[in-house]
Amino acid sequence: MKLTGKKALITGGNSGIGLATARLFISEGAEVAITGRDQQTLDEAVAELGSKAHGYRADVTVAEDRKKLFAEPAKDFGKLDIVFANAGHLAVGANRKIWPRRAFPCLGRFVVYQCGRADG
Repeated sequence: MKLTGKKALITGGNSGIGLATARLFISEGAEVAITGRDQQTLDEAVAELGSKAHGYRADVTVAEDRKKLFAEPAKDFGKLDIVFANAGHLAVGANRKIWPRRAFPCLGRFVVYQCGRADG
């Protein structure tokens, strides 16, 4: 088990790529903290993942949520060994002007928000 004893934070870990990553990390021996904006899907993901998973409701685009995101897992985990910054938002319409397809063809309309500093 490559990640035995490691502690990981996975943003957007309540679905999709983040949830798949949480499953993999746990299968490799890690304990994971996952985040998500929707409490129901977060609770469902934690229930599926089992006792090695902890859920934290957070929207990484909101400064106050980011503050809690860094404080709460630190209280529960001590220190983190891995941060998998996966949270994103499916953008449509106007965001094409910000992220033109020709500049980032692999992104399409998927825009990943930067977590930024914990204090805003």
